[in-house]
Amino acid sequence: MKKFLVLAALVAAPCFAYQHNHSSPADLWSKDSLERWQPAEAVVPITINHMGEATRYYLEVNNQPVTNVFMLEDETVSVDVPVILEDRHGGQLFKVCSVSMQGSAGARICSEVELFNLYPSEG
Repeated sequence: MKKFLVLAALVAAPCFAYQHNHSSPADLWSKDSLERWQPAEAVVPITINHMGEATRYYLEVNNQPVTNVFMLEDETVSVDVPVILEDRHGGQLFKVCSVSMQGSAGARICSEVELFNLYPSEG
């Protein structure tokens, strides 16, 4: 058991070498907010705050990458992550994540957002 704890500490060590925060004003949108109602090509705003050495990142929506890998080092970036709403009425859930990769470890921080297609076809 001691060997397992030492191994776990060594593998997890790169995760603690930097600070990765992700926030989105979409997390605070109220149920009756008009920001939830968007056209078919919508965006979810997020902010990534990275403190520490240069680290690779990418963004994903519903577990699918939507950006190439990019580097952050001691900086904060704001990004409008594009999402495509289905052509239908009703709420649609999106899980927007920033994924950091440091050595053999990584971290995923996500915001779950429910959006509605403002102008679905009447077909």
